Amino acid sequence: MKQITRGALHRKLNDFNAAIDDFLLALDKCDHNEEDKVYLNAQRQLLLTYNDFAVECFSKGFYEEAIILLNKAIKGEKTEKSLYVNRGDCFFKQNELTFALQDYHQALELDSIDKAIKTRISVIHNEFGVNLYQEKNYPDAEAKFTLALQYNPTNRTVLYITSQD
Repeated sequence: MKQITRGALHRKLNDFNAAIDDFLLALDKCDHNEEDKVYLNAQRQLLLTYNDFAVECFSKGFYEEAIILLNKAIKGEKTEKSLYVNRGDCFFKQNELTFALQDYHQALELDSIDKAIKTRISVIHNEFGVNLYQEKNYPDAEAKFTLALQYNPTNRTVLYITSQD
């Protein structure tokens, strides 16, 4: 279908809005028949475009926009770990640590041996630990630092805070 080819071209040219329009048009022309190969191709291309657009938004600091695009992609594809990682990275940049942690755990469920995901989880637990330490909640801070080390024992980003009291 010509809309898919043109959409793919727009995507390669980083003209994401035009690509999305073409893929949505292709989906409409297939009457949203989920068994049609053209529909499946258009759907996959649309999800890839949402992700690429989100990555561009992220690189420019437009984290909220990136999250909206990734939400659309995840709605259509719940088994792609990179979508959860990318959205988690956006949440992390917005200091929404709980949401970031949820997305990283979702990605880890999809790929339990991915060290990069484990490192991200470790960093989040470390951030929680630092915040708790600063609040003088030492037992909970210690628990978070322990979790950080459990997810990535060789992580050099884990902070060891020494007493300055």
